[in-house]
Amino acid sequence: MMRLLAVGSVLAVLLAGCKPPDEAAVEQKPTNVEVQVVSPRPIVDRLAIRGIIEPWVSVRLSAETAGRLVYIGKAEGDAVARGERLFGLDTAVLSANLAAAEARAEYAVVAHQRAKTMFADQAVSKDELDRTKAEMDAAVAAVELAKAQLADADVLSPIDGFFDAKLAEVGQYMTPGRPLGDVVDTRRVKVIVQVPEKDVSFVRVGQTMALVVEALGDEPRLGKVLFIKQVADPETLTFPVHLELANDDGRIRPGMIAKVQLVRREMTDAVAVNIFSVVRHDGGYRVFVEADGVARARDVTLGVFDGVFVQVLSGLRAGDRLIVKGQRELVDGAPVAVVEPTNAGRLDAQAADRTQPETALDDAGTPAGACCQGSPSE
Repeated sequence: MMRLLAVGSVLAVLLAGCKPPDEAAVEQKPTNVEVQVVSPRPIVDRLAIRGIIEPWVSVRLSAETAGRLVYIGKAEGDAVARGERLFGLDTAVLSANLAAAEARAEYAVVAHQRAKTMFADQAVSKDELDRTKAEMDAAVAAVELAKAQLADADVLSPIDGFFDAKLAEVGQYMTPGRPLGDVVDTRRVKVIVQVPEKDVSFVRVGQTMALVVEALGDEPRLGKVLFIKQVADPETLTFPVHLELANDDGRIRPGMIAKVQLVRREMTDAVAVNIFSVVRHDGGYRVFVEADGVARARDVTLGVFDGVFVQVLSGLRAGDRLIVKGQRELVDGAPVAVVEPTNAGRLDAQAADRTQPETALDDAGTPAGACCQGSPSE
């Protein structure tokens, strides 16, 4: 009798364990999900590069001759015009030098004229005539030199722009080459970006690039490529690229940082999905599609990420019914019930997905490993 009871218990356990899986699925409550039909869409492969803004022209003015500084014509920050006098050196010594040179030149001219007359009378030799001619020429040249040195006492602005830095004070004795101040032209500015070697082939002179100046908010601007250096920086292995940027309102200042968007390629019919429909799974990425009321997991390979949409290189195709809400709690084969999305629900779902610890984003805010897959820059 006891043996029969034991056998009965074993059979009951076996029968319970052999319950058809379809019956178990019927008992599982469907999960409400929202779906979107996958369709080809445009996506742009961009590379964001930060660059430093520099003046269009920057000139350091220096003393051309020796003398005491007696005049500074502008305060730092003032606008200056090309040819405007900015600095002046004491001219007393220089004026005296010019007067002496003119006196010597006058005497040399008279001496040479006298030698010519005497040579015609055969009173002096040809060598004597040539000597007086050379002395006269040297004296005249000394006058021109003295005039140039006197003119160099005034330092003029070579450009239209702004007096940006004063590097000397009135009363200081200046020697040739000593810095006096800086003038800059910032009506246009240059943006210098360092482009990686694998991406420099996507840059050409004359093309425009979208950018924002980070200190001035998100206002979009356009820069034009002026110059691409032929040789890479040996330390960073990047190529300096210069962009021209208009600065009519003067708000952009040298030293600010610009975030430049380099477009590597544009795809018009890519299979791309919102990044928040992708979930992490076993070190990779997965999406769920709905088919006949059942959620089916698809392992996917990601490509270009444009900040909102990510390209799917494999694992998903146009026409699939992608689950875009409720997918984070699903497993392969789970029953689902498709519900109509609402604007409020869509916003709530996006906000909730942004707080999920297991998103498709890495710490940098982009799909881990996705920045280069399928990229033409490789």
